[in-house]
Amino acid sequence: MLYEVKLPIEEMRLLASVKGHTLHSVTTDGWSVGLKFDELVLDVRPEDAATPDDAHPSGDVDRPKIVLMESSDVGEHHRPIANDLGRITSVQVLSTVISFSPVRSCPPVRLAGGVEIPEGDGYGWVYYRLSERETALRELSESQAIIDLDVAVELSTERSATVLLYTRGYFVHASLGTMPNDEDWVRLGAYTRRGPIGNM
Repeated sequence: MLYEVKLPIEEMRLLASVKGHTLHSVTTDGWSVGLKFDELVLDVRPEDAATPDDAHPSGDVDRPKIVLMESSDVGEHHRPIANDLGRITSVQVLSTVISFSPVRSCPPVRLAGGVEIPEGDGYGWVYYRLSERETALRELSESQAIIDLDVAVELSTERSATVLLYTRGYFVHASLGTMPNDEDWVRLGAYTRRGPIGNM
C-alpha cells in the first residue's frame, strides 16, 4: 500500500512566498525551527502521519509542517542559529521513499539523563532511490507500507548560503551550508528535489 505524506498546497504556497525576501534569522527551540523574513515569520514543525500496515499497525512518519505565525516572534524559548542570511533565491522540497524493516527484538537504550527505554520490539526504515520506487511497489506485498515522504525543505540565498530543514523523529533540525550526512536518506542518496517552487 502506498502512502503519500507530502506538503499540502497551502504550505507549498507559503514556502513559495518567501522567494525574494530576506531571511533575517533562523532559530530553534529544539523541536521546531523559526524563520524570520521581511514581513513574514514561519515556524517549521514536525507533523506526524499514520502509515500502518499489517506488520506495523502503529507505523508512522513525520514531515515538516510550515506554519504562518501571527506575531513577529516564533517563541520565547527559541535560540538563534543564524542571522542575516540574505535574500532567498530558491526553495525546494526534498522527498524520499521508505518502507518499514521487519519487526525485531531491540535491546534497552539508555538516553541522556539516565532515562532508559526498556527492551522491546522495534523496526527501522528501508530507503529507496527514485529509480527503485516502481520496483519496490511491484515487489513488496500489498500489505506492506511504502511511503512517499517529504522529509526536508531547502532554502538557498543570494550569499550562497543554504538552510536545510529536515525531520528526524518528532523534531525538525536545521543544517546550514551542508547536507546532514548522518541521515540515512542523505548517505544513501535516497532523495530527490522538487522545485524550485517559486512559480506557484
